[in-house]
Amino acid sequence: MSIKIQLKEQAEKQVETKITKANQDLNVMYESLKEETKSSAGDKFETGRAMIHIEIDKLKTYVGEQKNLLAALQSILYEEEHTQIKNGSIVETKQANYWIVAGIGKLTIGNKVFFALSSSAPLAKILIGKVQGDQVRFLENTIDILKVY
Repeated sequence: MSIKIQLKEQAEKQVETKITKANQDLNVMYESLKEETKSSAGDKFETGRAMIHIEIDKLKTYVGEQKNLLAALQSILYEEEHTQIKNGSIVETKQANYWIVAGIGKLTIGNKVFFALSSSAPLAKILIGKVQGDQVRFLENTIDILKVY
């Protein structure tokens, strides 16, 4: 199985786990909202409900962001090999390995670590369009591109 497919599967699993957890948290918040009963301290009741609504809104936003990441992962053509860095490329450098796909973070395949970056991340913007053998400067460091696929 290709590294891209392995990365895709690991990334999708990671994002789906985050969505499941956030949805579970949402259910807890909805239950808390139902259980919040009006007491003699009316302002306290309203403040508690408002805080729960704020948390629900945050969780809904987070779930939406994670679903967008999942959609980005599913839109990549994984069988495509790249010679020039673009969305979907894996980039091996002397410093680290990157996967330009979505801002997911650290993924490990075997003994190799890959950092999944959004194509809008500052480093990804510098890497896009480059090819194997190119050098780029990022945060006062020189990055040597060893392999692109």
